Amino acid sequence: MKESWRYYAFLRRWGLILVLGLVLGALGGLGFDLRQDHRPIFKAKASVVITAKDRPGVWLDRGRFNVVSAEHSDAESAVRSIVSNTEWLDAQPDYIVTVEGITINTSHPSSLWKAMVLGGVFGVLLVIGAAYLWDDIRAYMRYRKETDSDDA
Repeated sequence: MKESWRYYAFLRRWGLILVLGLVLGALGGLGFDLRQDHRPIFKAKASVVITAKDRPGVWLDRGRFNVVSAEHSDAESAVRSIVSNTEWLDAQPDYIVTVEGITINTSHPSSLWKAMVLGGVFGVLLVIGAAYLWDDIRAYMRYRKETDSDDA
């Protein structure tokens, strides 16, 4: 019970400064994230139809599926990825591969909340360390004052 009372007294004494450390740390994380270069990520998606030769002169529609590229830093390399993924099918002698439509999706990834949370935690930890250091310095100064008065 005594330990929990100490924690409550610590929070009561240093609570406003802890909140200030949290806010300043989160603002520091926000500033750090805003200074970073956030480039868009491109993904290409294509509808592909495979037609196969079943018997001489008869072509059958064998399948329709989507091909999705990996994430790329520019749209051109995303489309090149789609083309390279479908080229090996087109090289087969009994297949005709038709790419019907390519769409390019752009996303702008942002991890703003991560930087702000990490900055806030870092700010709170700095304030806790400073508070404990301040309390220890005050206790040491009291101890020095008491021992100096006893020596005199």
